[in-house]
Amino acid sequence: MGQQRRDGGWDESPLLLYRIIPTLAAILALQQHDPDGKHEQAVTAGLAYLNALPTHCLKPLPNIIPVAFELIAPRLLADAQRAGLPVRGELFAGVVAAGEKRRKRMAMMPAPESNSPLYASWEAWGQRPAAHEVTDAGGVGHSAAATSYWLKASAGCDELAEARQVARRYLANASAATGLGIPGVMPSAWPVNRFEQSFMLHILLLGDLLHHPRLQPIVTRQLDDLHAALTPAGIGFSDHFMPDGDDTAAALAVLNLAGRRVSPKALTAFQHDAHFSTYPFELHNSITVTARATQALAISGVSVRQWRKAIVDAQYDNGWWVGDKWNVSRLYSTCIALSALHNAGYDSAKEAARKAILNSQHPNGGWGEGQDATQVETAFALLALRILERDGFVDPITHHALVRGNRWLAYAVEHGQICTKPVWICKDLFSPARIDRTFVLAALLAPQRAARPAPASGDRANRISRRSAAR
Repeated sequence: MGQQRRDGGWDESPLLLYRIIPTLAAILALQQHDPDGKHEQAVTAGLAYLNALPTHCLKPLPNIIPVAFELIAPRLLADAQRAGLPVRGELFAGVVAAGEKRRKRMAMMPAPESNSPLYASWEAWGQRPAAHEVTDAGGVGHSAAATSYWLKASAGCDELAEARQVARRYLANASAATGLGIPGVMPSAWPVNRFEQSFMLHILLLGDLLHHPRLQPIVTRQLDDLHAALTPAGIGFSDHFMPDGDDTAAALAVLNLAGRRVSPKALTAFQHDAHFSTYPFELHNSITVTARATQALAISGVSVRQWRKAIVDAQYDNGWWVGDKWNVSRLYSTCIALSALHNAGYDSAKEAARKAILNSQHPNGGWGEGQDATQVETAFALLALRILERDGFVDPITHHALVRGNRWLAYAVEHGQICTKPVWICKDLFSPARIDRTFVLAALLAPQRAARPAPASGDRANRISRRSAAR
């Protein structure tokens, strides 16, 4: 009740799409556990919020939908309709159609292993609980929601008593992992230790810090551990989850750059003509997964011309790479895309990205998609500009933007204001705190390069840069 917004919905995301499932879930919870009618006003306000949503927010479905949105939203809609709640069904027509398409595809697949990402949305499609679906390390699909629904579905099944204990233990551990000390508050996914490890090392790569002498004792230990965990099929976001193209690409990139020669064959299963997938059966792909895999293969000495071309082709006319399926920040997707083009030419694409980043800098020196600058998005921007610096974009305008951005970010860190903003995509938007902190610190520690003298005043590119800086 305390988290309901003034407009009647739930969740703080500025993206309407990410408020639909939390609002539906909250309405159902309040309506079903309200014998005295105390929550009627809150439920009514929530329904009013949903029914006032513009149709265009779901037509067509964008790439940046929450994980399993096309399965979970129709399930909650059906639950609401069975409960007699007047939810505007036509708003969800496209989502329901996408869900039916996904379910048909799932029906044609063999029964998934317990480490399959399909189990992360078991609460949307599961019907008959089985013991093998629960693991001590990851519950059902590494998901508190899926595990909770599995527990509900298995109530009264004596043959599942031991598995139910495992599921309860997982939920207690997942809740404790938030560090909040509030029973029942859960992370979107848990555990995510390999995601943290591979991405934090990859962030050091982005900042040209992987070989920094002061970091070597810790980095070496982490690289050794990551190397031992890497399998011929790659690596997942934990040791108990299916390998994916993103974590595998990050691991291959850092291990090969650090001199631990590992075969790039682990990426073959995720490779397509113009992109790399995260999982074999996904409905749409990710520009950052393609970029990270391209970078990993380039470090391994593999020709990546076709995927670099695909990355450049995906850039928008305004200079940004947008619409990634794992992160809603265009600063993040642009940073990762630029890392895949490092030392590879494509100067027009890089110049367009540089202008976009410079034009979006806030007056206080930071960056952020909304009205306020945020630490993590400022870090994305600073690392992107550092990558451009290493590619020769070291003009005074870019240098000045870096100085201002570093000053703003350093002030926040020095005053203990490192905080995260939920820009990463799971079933909702979330903040992987350790990864976000690593982005911030790596952006501040990244080596700086001296600015080159400005080109002649008549140079067109210089005039554009000066106008960008002025804005």
